[in-house]
Amino acid sequence: MTFLALLGASLAMFSDSSVVRARVPEAATGTVDEGPVGACCAEQLCLTALGEADCLAVGGQWFAGFDCQDFLCPITLDTLPEGCDTTYVIPTLPFCATFSNAAALADGPAGSCNAPGTSRLANDVWFTWTAPSDGTLRLTVHYAYNGLTVIYDGANCDDLAELDCLNAHEQSSDDFDELTLDVAAGSQYWFQIGDWGTNPGGGATLLWLRSPVAHCPGDMNCDGSVTFADIDAFVEALSGRENWMHDPCPWSNGDCSGDGEVTFADIDGFVSRIGTTCPQ
Repeated sequence: MTFLALLGASLAMFSDSSVVRARVPEAATGTVDEGPVGACCAEQLCLTALGEADCLAVGGQWFAGFDCQDFLCPITLDTLPEGCDTTYVIPTLPFCATFSNAAALADGPAGSCNAPGTSRLANDVWFTWTAPSDGTLRLTVHYAYNGLTVIYDGANCDDLAELDCLNAHEQSSDDFDELTLDVAAGSQYWFQIGDWGTNPGGGATLLWLRSPVAHCPGDMNCDGSVTFADIDAFVEALSGRENWMHDPCPWSNGDCSGDGEVTFADIDGFVSRIGTTCPQ
């Protein structure tokens, strides 16, 4: 079967409503409100079409300031990793989690960007991740309080060296700290999150870690080239970001026309890229 015939067969399947399964709850098919930019998560799916009001109406969770194009709906941690010796081990990236550290006690060091005279970081919880290869790590922490995040490297809790200390000094529900960090293969990194200052507080927190994936139009499986193996995923991408099942490979790789969307207008561009490799 020729490539065009294969693509045509895939598109015919895509147009068949029995093949494309809707993943947006029925109650979400109404009008889209003009609320603030954010991501709507419902049943671990990020729904691009919903604003805040509609998101809450269908029982979703709204994450202001995020975008479904590069956001992973979080898991919820009910057991807090309160100390370095009971740290939460992140097995792989991307990783996104929400938790409340309001009940966590001060345990580890204060962090270099904490209030003067502070000896321990209030309400601190701990996470660790080991880099499988050289690369770049992107970290975002969203706090509903004046939060602080300390990043360390080291082989264990007795051998930690502070790499950075983040505190935006925003005392509101829109307190974000963000960092891009070069990481080395085999190195272990530690993330200590707590409340700035000497008075305990804490509260709702979101931790979002990922490794940036280079945009390569047409490479739908992120193997570094555009081949016949990308056809099925490209066809799936035509049904919208909310239906994309291949994270962390970005849905936006289906945008072969550069307009920021993945539509039938991208088919010619996708076909023309078959047999090409992504820039290093």
